[in-house]
Amino acid sequence: MSSGSARRPAAALRAWLAHPLTRGLALDDPGTTALRGEIVRSKPFLRKVYEDWYRSLAGAIPAGEGAVLELGSGGGFLGDFVPGLITSDVFPCPGVERVIDAREAERIGLVNEVVDSGTCLRRAVELAEAVAALPQPALRTDLQAARTGQGRPLDEGLRIEAQCFTRSIFASETFEGLRQFNERDHPDRRADTAPVTPGLARSL
Repeated sequence: MSSGSARRPAAALRAWLAHPLTRGLALDDPGTTALRGEIVRSKPFLRKVYEDWYRSLAGAIPAGEGAVLELGSGGGFLGDFVPGLITSDVFPCPGVERVIDAREAERIGLVNEVVDSGTCLRRAVELAEAVAALPQPALRTDLQAARTGQGRPLDEGLRIEAQCFTRSIFASETFEGLRQFNERDHPDRRADTAPVTPGLARSL
């Protein structure tokens, strides 16, 4: 099956699921984004779903004086639940205060690498292979900590992470990694060599 024929059913499904008012409109048109926001607010059930989700997000934001930046605000209304929220999206649209496209996200440190269109899958595989080559005890405990701690309060998640770290710290691979880190005996830690970890942003 060609990639073109594989895309046709998906495109047809998207068109069928699209709201009648947005069917056929360009996704990157600010007017489409604004219209979607109006549709969400006008549908009681859909609006209730958004409101419940926004309350959950607002309740999970740590207390403090720092600004809160929402990525991909679109036509949403999280700002109704988070005072002082900074809205953003990849292109200008109504209600969005800051435009953050891929290059801007890289510049301000939200992402550490941007790739050319059409190369995402290849780069993702390269990164996955690099991660898979790292010490396995650390990878297994990191994965366990992420899965077990998902959705739990921060303090409990940190406790789970500490327990997983304690179990992995005595593995020989971990000891070698700590030695390389402390003695800067690794390209990622030496100023005179290029890092070997893909996408690494380092400060030596």
